Amino acid sequence: MKASMVICVETTVRSATMRDLEVTLLGDCCAARTPRLHEIGIEVMRDCGFAEVVAVADFARHQSGTRP
Repeated sequence: MKASMVICVETTVRSATMRDLEVTLLGDCCAARTPRLHEIGIEVMRDCGFAEVVAVADFARHQSGTRP
């Protein structure tokens, strides 16, 4: 059985958080074996406070100084 991609991302996010880094996760730039596993992984990282989860389009607007 293949490991879910979101597990790799979640491990990295948790590791960064444990090192007191602020994490912004581009939620639509990672994936999992199923859409539901992706949703669960994103929910855990967001709701447990490991990362601020944003869409890549929102991140790009923020970086360019444009408001939605």
